[in-house]
Amino acid sequence: GCYPGQEVIEKIISLGSPAKRLALMIGSGPVPAAPTPVFFGASEVGSITSAVRTEGEGFAVLALLRKNAAGEGKVLHAGTPESGIELTVERLAQYE
Repeated sequence: GCYPGQEVIEKIISLGSPAKRLALMIGSGPVPAAPTPVFFGASEVGSITSAVRTEGEGFAVLALLRKNAAGEGKVLHAGTPESGIELTVERLAQYE
């Protein structure tokens, strides 16, 4: 028989991986609120799903990023491309 969401699960399996990746990113300065868009250059590549303050002036965020923009060590921006809130991709969830 069938179950709810079966088509979506089968499509993900047949294509190899989801289009977006969950990423742990770090930054410093003001903590961005969720949801806040994430940019690479002038292109919006994802959205922050949650954010927390870490020790000192730092913060950590979880974000869903397009697969082609998600790379460990990559520097992205939160809010607007010229906002100055830099985020560095620390770790990516492994889906495979």
